[in-house]
Amino acid sequence: EGEPEVDPERIGSWGTSFSGGIALHHAANDGRIKVLAIQVASLASVLKGALLAHARRRAIDIARGTIAPVPQGIDAYPPLAGTPHLARFLQYNAIEEVEKLGIPTLMLDVGNEELFDIVENSGKAHEILKSRAAAPVHYKVIDGIDHYGIYFRGFDESSETALDWFIRYL
Repeated sequence: EGEPEVDPERIGSWGTSFSGGIALHHAANDGRIKVLAIQVASLASVLKGALLAHARRRAIDIARGTIAPVPQGIDAYPPLAGTPHLARFLQYNAIEEVEKLGIPTLMLDVGNEELFDIVENSGKAHEILKSRAAAPVHYKVIDGIDHYGIYFRGFDESSETALDWFIRYL
């Protein structure tokens, strides 16, 4: 907002995958954000059962200093590249923030999503926002690609859709 090229009345947020949930969280809690676009967004907590118990153990290990504050290479979560920070996942459930949104919101998913259930993530967020009718909302599923396909085969379609959304509402 403090940069000379930035109009503080025209700030939008765009996030993909886990950062889609982070973008949603910030849009729901930061009045400067006027428009939101998210794609293949993980919004609901993935921690259940044994994984939840394991995440709690990781948080304790971090607090005691027995593992690094940002653990690397210890919790594989295929097919993700990299290491999830399970202890931080304990504090993450962006779907709970959806009720606070009152700005134009675009959500894109893919038809072959393999990392999570789109119905329980952006699909659920769309239903909540549509029922409230507080601001424009659009939900679209791009068929024929998987989660990482949004960065490749789906890149042109997803980025053009988001750009059109920002042009329209900012």
